[in-house]
Amino acid sequence: MFGSGLAVVLVLLLATWGLPWRRRYAAARVWFAVTAPAAVVLDFIVFNGLVGWP
Repeated sequence: MFGSGLAVVLVLLLATWGLPWRRRYAAARVWFAVTAPAAVVLDFIVFNGLVGWP
């Protein structure tokens, strides 16, 4: 589960760098770059909720 969440983060970061460096894509690049760290935190919270630690 944690690995697939990190794969989503990788896709977000690749989309940030993969978008053309044009002014009209600036908002999308910023949005992807800001949501990537938020996705890491969300992934950590979901993973800890799913795993039953002893």
